[in-house]
Amino acid sequence: MSDKLLNPTHQLIEQHLGALTKNEELPEDMQQLTEWLYHRVKYMLAHEQEQLAQAMYRIDVAEPLFHEALSGIPSADVAANLTKLILDREQKKAYWREKYKNGI
Repeated sequence: MSDKLLNPTHQLIEQHLGALTKNEELPEDMQQLTEWLYHRVKYMLAHEQEQLAQAMYRIDVAEPLFHEALSGIPSADVAANLTKLILDREQKKAYWREKYKNGI
């Protein structure tokens, strides 16, 4: 997906996983968004597992993919796997919303 979906994707992620803190700048490209999301997921794995599981449900990540991602070892792999799942799903949602908004 392209950087033109950066803002819609970023908004969807913030809606489900929380906003950036005041000290952080908004991501300028998908790479920065991916890095921020990775660190957020890693934090949630360590401190907010229940909220992460609820967010994955709201994001509508397929349950088998979620469980497969959780099976990664070490935990850094789990965070990377979940980050990819979240980004893929939210980018697809942003793409289709933009497409329908502008007429197919």
